[in-house]
Amino acid sequence: METDFFEYSVDHQLDPRRVKEGLDLIQQFFQAELSMPGCVGVEGPTLVPGHAYPIYRTCTRWNNVESFIAWMDSAERRRLLENGSNAGYSFNGSMNWRGYSQWIHASSGENTPTWKMNLIVLLTLYPSILLIQVLQRGWPGYPPTTLLLGNIASVSLTGWLLVPWASRVYGPWLDGDLSTRWHPLYISSIIGLLFLAWIIAHWILI
Repeated sequence: METDFFEYSVDHQLDPRRVKEGLDLIQQFFQAELSMPGCVGVEGPTLVPGHAYPIYRTCTRWNNVESFIAWMDSAERRRLLENGSNAGYSFNGSMNWRGYSQWIHASSGENTPTWKMNLIVLLTLYPSILLIQVLQRGWPGYPPTTLLLGNIASVSLTGWLLVPWASRVYGPWLDGDLSTRWHPLYISSIIGLLFLAWIIAHWILI
């Protein structure tokens, strides 16, 4: 089903001796998120098999990125993370690229294929994350805080600047207004730019 919701998936790693306490913490996260403007639903927690430590996966949906960023930077979220760290809790969050569909330019008004949207998001998200990693190297501080700042920066860069810019540059290809002989050129340019970003990252980070 097509959706313009922005989805944020989180893997919650819990202390095996304090699973009930960790699940209670996840429910507190849910209650806090649902009280925020723009949060339209939550899913989970679902146990992820195959791990030495219990890991539970959740997903929250937001109807706009501004609301999501407000939650990520909220005092309530910081409080819950601080409480969780004292109970052996850690997490890993990831964004669903399908949620970026609301920023894809489509002048024809037709639905842009999902695989094209994913390529555009990848083209902007990968260099953004690499840039943020370079800027954050050597930063002192609490790891969840640096992760939060990195998430805010990557979402802001891609959602408000890079994805709209790239979607305008690749607009004719996204809208399907080109003859088929031009398609390989656009795809090759995306692959080439990603490869260039990888080479630069390898040179800087390694």
